[in-house]
Amino acid sequence: MTQLLCQGDSQVFKRYSQMKLQMKREALEKINRQANEMPLSAASDAQMVTVQ
Repeated sequence: MTQLLCQGDSQVFKRYSQMKLQMKREALEKINRQANEMPLSAASDAQMVTVQ
């Protein structure tokens, strides 16, 4: 019985980890698309932000 529970837990963990990885990939792709669509002047203005 314990083996079945451990196996089930590992499968849930593996699936959850894969889902988190997929969500991160999709978020990075979205950021990349937005960055590529941003006008060049807006991109340079964003880089000129200073922290005081």
